[in-house]
Amino acid sequence: MVLLVFFAMAYGVFQTLVIASPTRTIPWRFALLAFFVGISASAGLALFAQRGCLLLLSSVLNIPVGTLVKSDAYLQDPLIEEIAKPLPLLALMALSRVRKSLTCADAVLLCAALGSGFGFTEAALTVGGNFTDSSWSGGYWRTLMIMTSLAVPGPVTTLTSRPLYSTMARCAWP
Repeated sequence: MVLLVFFAMAYGVFQTLVIASPTRTIPWRFALLAFFVGISASAGLALFAQRGCLLLLSSVLNIPVGTLVKSDAYLQDPLIEEIAKPLPLLALMALSRVRKSLTCADAVLLCAALGSGFGFTEAALTVGGNFTDSSWSGGYWRTLMIMTSLAVPGPVTTLTSRPLYSTMARCAWP
């Protein structure tokens, strides 16, 4: 299922490259590199920052880490994740030569690739250990989460871009 998530995210970057091809000035390999930087650098930085903030709050407030994790996932983690996603691009934009050569379309494309890579890491960490609770249902792998179910599109569904909501409305959880 993790491979299907990777395929769907990489295909999304490919679609963005095709749409932006008349206006972009960067080669496709830069977007692919941004995708992998999102997987490794952005996600690694976010995990490191989340863990550090959690340990710091735990020591300052004198609260065990286990009890802080529940509230931290809703309050602090989303903020850290959204800040960590574009940080590699901001570091690249600090170089004046790079900043002058990138257009707005290039920056949007690189941000989309970084976000897709980060989203892959997040989805892989979420559904990676949940394989036994998953089932194949009408072109999607469905896995039951805490309060909802997550749908991971299969390759045919990803390539044909069949709407998710129409398939999910017809499927009942087994």
